[in-house]
Amino acid sequence: MEIGLLLTTGFILILLLVGYYYLRRVKQNDERVSTMSQLLQKILSENSQLKRQMKSLQENYAELQEDIEGGKQREKGFCEEIIELRARLEKVKGGQGDTPTE
Repeated sequence: MEIGLLLTTGFILILLLVGYYYLRRVKQNDERVSTMSQLLQKILSENSQLKRQMKSLQENYAELQEDIEGGKQREKGFCEEIIELRARLEKVKGGQGDTPTE
């Protein structure tokens, strides 16, 4: 009888140790999952922020391209205006040389 009680007690102790080990592993896994979840949330947040920054940069780039094109058009207009003014100046200079001075 005492051997049966000893075996039963030993078996119960083994079950308790296995249960304790199992619960400890479950707790460690929960902590890992929690840590991974926090990291994932941080990554998703940073990803969202980077997407907003990228969109802003693309908009700024498009505006800059428009400004560059506008500058090129103004430069072209200025060049044409300078050529026209030079031609008029030459015409005026040429006209003064043709008219007799008194």
